[in-house]
Amino acid sequence: ENQAICKNSILVASGKSHMTVQAKGSVLHAMEGGSEKVNGHCPSVDILFNSISELKECYVAGALLTGMGKDGARGLLKIKNSGGLTIAQDEMSSAIYGMPKEAKEIDAPQIIMDIEKLSRLFVSFSS
Repeated sequence: ENQAICKNSILVASGKSHMTVQAKGSVLHAMEGGSEKVNGHCPSVDILFNSISELKECYVAGALLTGMGKDGARGLLKIKNSGGLTIAQDEMSSAIYGMPKEAKEIDAPQIIMDIEKLSRLFVSFSS
């Protein structure tokens, strides 16, 4: 709850509540976002991505990687529609091509690439 998001850090959502991101001045904070299941999940990627799409003071990006189901697809589309960058893992490098496939079917990702290229892209964001 209310944890500042630092450069080059990874945050993992609690298994008990959704994670949202809010801007407090120029600092982004990870916040708890309720516990009602969305798409059958808590935490839900859609809840996280929806909150990220609403950030107006920074350029945002969302990446949807391998996984089962459709959670995250609509949130990724919301990021795209708000002007952010959207990325999905390709089918060949996905262990389970459920979530990225759902995103692709609704035209949410602007970039689709394999996990190795995604890894290099993520590293380039930090420099």
